Amino acid sequence: MHGPPAAGIIDVVRARWAQNPPPTPDEITRAFWHACRGAQRLTASYLLEHGADAHRVGWDHKTPLRVAEESGDEEFLTWLRGVLA
Repeated sequence: MHGPPAAGIIDVVRARWAQNPPPTPDEITRAFWHACRGAQRLTASYLLEHGADAHRVGWDHKTPLRVAEESGDEEFLTWLRGVLA
């Protein structure tokens, strides 16, 4: 998903921080994994800034980097690899 729909994703993620209780570390990390799966850079960056574990193995025994590779979005992969380096 690219373009305008991505803006909606980050809005949902930011809105979650306004809720009480705030998201747990597990929720943040799971959301990051899904953002990487969808190559959503703005959302992934926001979640990293808010404590996502970029190396945790998620569903199907895959890391965020692995699911990002499966997305095929080279621009996102370049960014993510740089962040993880």
